[in-house]
Amino acid sequence: MDKFIGYENDRAKERLIRVRGLGCLAKELQLTVDDFNDNPQRLTAMLSAEPRGGSKGKDIGDTIVKYQKLTDKLLIKLKEVLHEYKDILAEIDSMENPEFSYLLHAYYINCKTWKQIAQECNYSWRHIMRIKELALEQFQREKMS
Repeated sequence: MDKFIGYENDRAKERLIRVRGLGCLAKELQLTVDDFNDNPQRLTAMLSAEPRGGSKGKDIGDTIVKYQKLTDKLLIKLKEVLHEYKDILAEIDSMENPEFSYLLHAYYINCKTWKQIAQECNYSWRHIMRIKELALEQFQREKMS
């Protein structure tokens, strides 16, 4: 039975660890989109890379369309990432036990160490490790069943 709980906790950990990566990915995608929108040199660089002269060359309209499609793809990906990030965040925030919610939020969202969390809660590191396992079990039961 304990092995089963451990396995289930691993699935919960994987989902929670994913939220860290999603947060970072969302920030990077947003920076890229902002850079595309704020940096007209990107479009100039794309234009200068295009072939010149002759009937085989593309006109500026094609390049602008290409640029817009790339920006649209980035925005779609950003929307998907933010949707999943918000779903996992809502799962953490809606846990029955607010202490468990705090622990998971502090570690997986705010990237604090378990030692920092233990100090903030005035708990020993060992106690935080016990509570962490209980929090993961509850997250698994409530959110992933």
